[in-house]
Amino acid sequence: VRKRRYPEYPSAARAIKGVEHRCLVHVAIAKTGIPYEIEVSGCPDAFHDSARTAVMQWRWSPPTLHTVSVRARTTVEIKYRDYVSTR
Repeated sequence: VRKRRYPEYPSAARAIKGVEHRCLVHVAIAKTGIPYEIEVSGCPDAFHDSARTAVMQWRWSPPTLHTVSVRARTTVEIKYRDYVSTR
């Protein structure tokens, strides 16, 4: 990852206290290193928009296979703890 933006703890999730939440963010990355498709799973729905918005702003080095630019897929984990995202 060349550029990363950390998500904000969603205000809709403030009622879910005292538990660490981990969102799995499945990302399709274009040949240019820009994400174009994101799916969030493994956490309450209240965290999905925050995780999706942040990761859509991430930038990867362009994926390559044998020096040829290719599209790629990866999964990243976003951790939320008590109103503050892990950095």
